[in-house]
Amino acid sequence: MLKSVGSDLAHVLHIQVFLLEMHDFDRMNEAYIHVMGDHRPARTVVGARELPKPGFRVLMNLTAVVADT
Repeated sequence: MLKSVGSDLAHVLHIQVFLLEMHDFDRMNEAYIHVMGDHRPARTVVGARELPKPGFRVLMNLTAVVADT
C-alpha cells in the first residue's frame, strides 16, 4: 500500500500495534526489528481483548509520509 502512494517503510512516522496476548511482544518485536531495520518510528503497543478477525494475534496500522520525488 505504501508503494502505491509513492512511499515506503523508511517514511513511516508511527506504528500502532495491537496484540491479542502481550506475551507475544518479544516475538512481535523480533519481527518488527527484522522488517524495519535501523529505522525506528514512534510505536505504541496495546494489549487487545479481541481483534477483528478470528485467528488474528496481531494487528498493525501505521502513519507514513509520501517520499520526496
